This record gives sequence, structure tokens and C-alpha cells, in this order.
Amino acid sequence: MKKIAIIVSKFNNEYTEKLLEGAKKKLLSAHIKSEHIKIVYVPGAVEIPLAASLLAKQKKYSAIIALGAVIRGDTSHYDYVCEQVSQGCQRV
Repeated sequence: MKKIAIIVSKFNNEYTEKLLEGAKKKLLSAHIKSEHIKIVYVPGAVEIPLAASLLAKQKKYSAIIALGAVIRGDTSHYDYVCEQVSQGCQRV
């Protein structure tokens, strides 16, 4: 029995909720039962790696899907956040 965890950032939720809908639809079409899908919400994208690490340590999930939306603005914040989240997820 495959269990899948999906981590979803609440920040920019107008985008992340649509990403979540798409991910769930794809998993269900791959015959993953809805009761085998765990959804975990985090405040923003920066918290995704920590949540992924905690879920991975439980050794209950065949896969962990990370969903966040970082929107480029006028500062370097976008680059910083994307780099930190990418590096953090790679370490998991």
C-alpha cells in the first residue's frame, strides 16, 4: 500500500490550492486511494523542507510532494527563497 504525503504552502494559496487539486487528481487517476494521501499545510515555501524532513523520518510515505508558489517581485527575496527551498528539499 503506497502512502503519499503532499506538503502545501498556504502563502499564495490561490496558486497552491490549484496545484494541490491537480496533484490529488493525478494520484487518484494512478489508483492511489484518497485515504492514503496525507496533506500537510505549512505557512510558506521556506517551511517546506522542514516538513519534508519530518515526514521522511517517519518512513511511512513512498513519496513526498512539495507544492509552493514563490512569485518574483522587485527584490532579491524570490531568488533567496527559491534557492533555500530547493537546497533544503534536496537534502531530504
